[in-house]
Amino acid sequence: MIKTFTLTASPRAKILSKTLKSFSNNLVGISLSDCTIYANIDPFEGYDKEILKVVDVLNSHFGNVIYRIPESPNFSEALKYVWSQPSDELIFHLEDDWKLEKQINLDKIESYFYRYDDLMQVRLHWKRCLSLSLKNPRYGLSPCIVRKTLYQIVASELLPNKNPEWQIRKRGKRWGVPEPSTKSIFIFPKVSCIKDIGARWKINRKIHNQKCWKHDPKFVKWVSEEEKQILLKQYKKNMKLKMKRQEKERKDVK
Repeated sequence: MIKTFTLTASPRAKILSKTLKSFSNNLVGISLSDCTIYANIDPFEGYDKEILKVVDVLNSHFGNVIYRIPESPNFSEALKYVWSQPSDELIFHLEDDWKLEKQINLDKIESYFYRYDDLMQVRLHWKRCLSLSLKNPRYGLSPCIVRKTLYQIVASELLPNKNPEWQIRKRGKRWGVPEPSTKSIFIFPKVSCIKDIGARWKINRKIHNQKCWKHDPKFVKWVSEEEKQILLKQYKKNMKLKMKRQEKERKDVK
């Protein structure tokens, strides 16, 4: 029986409350009050008071809460911390902004791991997750159940300066993570059962991924609109310098 959860969270107590309430109501075969959760709560400027509210929300749902509040936010460090704490064969990993909209039987999911030795992760189904995973199976960090083999390797190898999902997908093979396939990754159930409820919060507050103007493997934290503009200005400056160097190199070759 799965008794351990891990969570990467930000100071958004109301969103987390909705998330945990939905999982508490819709996870069949388990009571969160009987479980332990390891949580990392990343700070964000201007939301200091929210952090303690997040801790209160965790305590209202779980029987045993172990949490860390780092001095500065870092997605990779957050995952590294929560995945380095447990020793259970299976853990249930959560992010703070996913709502479980349908009942799922945790015993059924757990039985897959005992039936299939190659299975490393069961990801809860959202939107196009099933069709995408059948074409290109890949590990992810949205709500999922994870085998010890996977989470312990990831926790030991993660670097702080790159996005953790990017690292798992691009460097996992080098680390010894089992090859992503339809044998190592299951999507459950066949219909979408979870929904992202955090995107609107970021949009309304003009909060962005570290570099939101392009896909960036370095995304490890959120930034404000002001910080985004500073980063964007620096990025454009660096690109101009890069183009000048390339142009000079082409002329020198000629």
